[in-house]
Amino acid sequence: MSMLLTQEQREALLNSNERVGGLERAIRELQGANPGAFHTDATLAQRIFFDRPLHGEPHHGFVRSMPQQKAA
Repeated sequence: MSMLLTQEQREALLNSNERVGGLERAIRELQGANPGAFHTDATLAQRIFFDRPLHGEPHHGFVRSMPQQKAA
């Protein structure tokens, strides 16, 4: 899974923080142009992560659990 960005795509990502919702829009555009370069639930479910996913993302396994952080 790899993705080479065009110069135009790189610039769009770099400038995406200049407008509200810009980053999300830039990511949607990249996903539309390069759908195979982004993980899906099916591809994540095949991965082994070093640190345990914190938000219930699909995964095949992990090496270590992260310690729970105490609420401040």
